[in-house]
Amino acid sequence: MDDDLKGLSLEEKVALIAGKDFNRTTSIPRVGVPYLKVSDGPSGVRGMETGLEHFLGFPFHVSGKPPVTAAVYPCSTALAATWDRSLARKAGSGIARDGKTKNCAMILAPTINLIRDPRCGRSFEAFSEDPLLTGELALAWVRGAEDDQGILVTLKHLVGNECETNRHGSNVIVDKDVLNDVYLRPFEIIIRAKPDVGAIMMGYNSINGEPCSSHSSLIRDVIRRDWGYEGLVMSDWFGTYKNAESLRAGLDLEMPGPANHRTVENVRKLLANKEIEERHIDEAAARMMRLVLRAKHLAKEHGYKLFTEEERDKDVETSAPDDEAMRSDAVEIGTAACVLLKNEDQLLPLEPERQHIKRVVLIGEPARSPALTGGGSAALNPHRVVTPLDAIRAHLEQNHAQVSVEWLAGCEVRPCIPDPLIDEHLEGKPIDFTWHDVGSDEPYHKESQSLPQYRGFLGGFQPRSSALEIRAEFDMTASTSGEHSISLQAFGSLSLHLSGPALAEDCVWEYDGESVTPAMMFDPRKRLETRRFHITAKRRLHVRLCYRPPAHPIMALPGGHSAAFRLGFQEASDERKPIDEAAAAAAQADVALVFTATGAAFESEGIDRTDIALPCRQDELVAAVAKAAPARTIVVNASGSAVTMPWEKDVGAILQAWFGGQEVGQSICNALFAIDGNGPSGRLPMTWPRDLQDHASFANFPTSGGHPVDVRYDEGHLYGHRWYEARGIQPLWWFGHGLSYTTFRVKALESVDDTVKVLVVENIGGRPGRNTVQIY
Repeated sequence: MDDDLKGLSLEEKVALIAGKDFNRTTSIPRVGVPYLKVSDGPSGVRGMETGLEHFLGFPFHVSGKPPVTAAVYPCSTALAATWDRSLARKAGSGIARDGKTKNCAMILAPTINLIRDPRCGRSFEAFSEDPLLTGELALAWVRGAEDDQGILVTLKHLVGNECETNRHGSNVIVDKDVLNDVYLRPFEIIIRAKPDVGAIMMGYNSINGEPCSSHSSLIRDVIRRDWGYEGLVMSDWFGTYKNAESLRAGLDLEMPGPANHRTVENVRKLLANKEIEERHIDEAAARMMRLVLRAKHLAKEHGYKLFTEEERDKDVETSAPDDEAMRSDAVEIGTAACVLLKNEDQLLPLEPERQHIKRVVLIGEPARSPALTGGGSAALNPHRVVTPLDAIRAHLEQNHAQVSVEWLAGCEVRPCIPDPLIDEHLEGKPIDFTWHDVGSDEPYHKESQSLPQYRGFLGGFQPRSSALEIRAEFDMTASTSGEHSISLQAFGSLSLHLSGPALAEDCVWEYDGESVTPAMMFDPRKRLETRRFHITAKRRLHVRLCYRPPAHPIMALPGGHSAAFRLGFQEASDERKPIDEAAAAAAQADVALVFTATGAAFESEGIDRTDIALPCRQDELVAAVAKAAPARTIVVNASGSAVTMPWEKDVGAILQAWFGGQEVGQSICNALFAIDGNGPSGRLPMTWPRDLQDHASFANFPTSGGHPVDVRYDEGHLYGHRWYEARGIQPLWWFGHGLSYTTFRVKALESVDDTVKVLVVENIGGRPGRNTVQIY
C-alpha cells in the first residue's frame, strides 16, 4: 500500500475516489485531508455561489445567496488568435489569481480538444484547429495558473470530444495514427513539458467503441506508459459509465458526487465478485491523496486556503472586481486577439481628423450588450462589463469632441421570445405560486415571484417528492392589439389555460417538456414551443398554469428534485422597421459600425449549431447598412468560431473580435482607433469556410444528419486548412489570416536540418504593429 494511504480504511479510500458534491472532492477530517474545490473554466473561475442563470441559458439558481462575480477573460479562440505564449500565460495567471478569491484549488480548464468543425458548441472553449498552436498556447496558460499562482489545472477532454450532440453516447471512429498525431498531440505536448500538471479529464464520448472513462489503452498505455504521467485522471461530470472497467482502466476520480458508481456498497460487490482488486482502489486513492497533499503545499506557498468538511462554514467566496492588473491584461489580450479580416482603402484605423469624421453610428445589439463568452460551464457572472458603445463614446468625447455618436439596435439577437415586461404586461404585480402534492388542493408551500418562471432546477425550495404540482394564476395586458407570441419551456410538463376579454375564445395548451437532465441544463431551447394568439390591447388576459416535474427524470441530479419552467411573452412588431431605420441612419453618417454576434445562447456546451450563419436577421441588417453606406460600413463580429459572411464583398472593413470578456468594449475601441499604437494583430486560429459543405468534417458531423452515434474522422490527417490545400478549395478566410495597419517585410530565412531561422522582421509601414511569422 502507498505510504500516503496508511491508516485509511477501505471506506475512506473509496470516499476519496468519488466527489463529495458538484464542485468538491471528499475530505477525510479524521486524518486532516481537506477537500479540493474545483470550478470551471477556461475564461474565468465561476466558483460555487454564482447564479446559474450565468451558467445556463435558463433561470436556475444554486443557493439563493447573492451571486459572486468573476474576472471574465477573452475566450480561448481569442487567446489562440494572439499566437502569443506570453499573453496565454498572463491569461492563465490572471484567471487563477481571481480563482483564489473563491478558494478554488483546481480549475477545470484548459479545453484542448481541436476545432474540427465550426458548428461544435464548445469551439470557443478550445484554441485552434491546429494541434501545435493548441498545445503551445495551452501549455503557457497552464504555466501561468500552476507555476505563477499555484492553482492546479485540468487538461480536458481526452480525447475526440469535438462535438456536443449526443455527447454521452457518441462514438468517434478514428485511425490510431491520426488519433496520436493530431487529437492526442496537444495533451502530449503539455504532459511532456510539464509532467506534474494537476489532472486530466476524460471525455464523455467513446473512442472506437470504448468510453474514454474506461479506455484502458488510452489511460494505462498512452497516458501512463507512453507519456509517463502519474497524476490524477478523472471523469467529466456524469461521465463514468462502467464501474469495474473504469477502475481497472485507471480512472482515479468519479465526478460529481455523491457517487453514482463508486459507493462503498458497489465497490464491496466488485471486490467480492473479483471484478476488481483492492490495488485498483489503492492506486486511485493514492493519486488522489498525492494531489491533495500537493494542493496543501501550493495553498500554503501561494496564499489560499483549503478546508475540511468540518470547516466548510469558513469556505466563503469573495470577488476582486477592482483588480487593475486583471483589467489591463484582459484589455491587452482582447486587443491583440482582434483579427483584421478586411480593410479596403485603409478605412481603419478610424482617425476622425484625417478622415473628416463628424458623425458615427453604431448599429446592433452587441454594441450595447456584448457577447462576453459562450454558454454552458464556461459562462460567468462578470465583475463588470465595458461595452463597445461606452468605450467608443468615451474615447470620442475625450479626444474628438466634434464627433457625434448614435446607437440603433437594428434587429433583435435572442434565441427565444423574452420575459413579459413586469411593469407593462404584468402591471408590476407579483405572481403567487403554490406547491401541491399531485391531486391535492391544499398547498404545502407558497412563494411570490415577479415573473412566470421558477428557478428551482439546482436549488431553491425542495419539494417533498417529484409527485409535485406548482400552480399559479395571474393577469397580463398587452399594449397593442395583434398576433402576439407566448412561449413555454419546462423540465417536465405545463398545463396552460388562457381566458379573459383579451381573447376571442378560451384556450387550453398542454405542453410536454424536457425529461433529460443534461439536455435541460445545456439546451433548454430544445423543447421550446411558441404559439401566437390574437390578443386585444388593454384588455385582461387571465393565465392559469399548472406545472409538473418529470416523474422519472433521465440522468437525474443527486440530492433533490429538479423543477424549472418559464413562460415568455412578446407583442407583435414590424421586424423590418428597425433594420430600415438603421440603414437610414448609416446613410447620413460618415462611418457605420455594425456589431454582430452569436453569444452564449447560440454557441454553448451541450449543443451544436446546425449551420454557421449569424443568428436572427443580422445578415439582413449588415446587407441593408452596407447598401446604404457603401465603403463606409465596418463590421465588428463577436463569435467563438467561424460564421458565414455573405455580405463580405459589400463592406469596407471586417474586424473579428471573438468573445472578448468583460473588457471587450475597450479592446475593440483600441483596435478600431489604434489607441496608443494598439492596432489589431491577431491571426485566425482556424479556417473559415465560405460554404460549410466545403469543410472536411461536414459529412461526418452530427448536425449534418449522419449516423446518430458514430462520428467518423474520415478526413484523417487532412484537418482544417490541410483539407482545403489538398483539395484546392478556397475558404472564406485561411488559417493564419490577419491584416495589419502597417506593412512588414521578413528577410533572410535560413533552413538547416528542418530548423528555420528568421533573421529580420522589418516594419516598413508608417505605423507601429505586431507581426506573427508563420512557417509551414
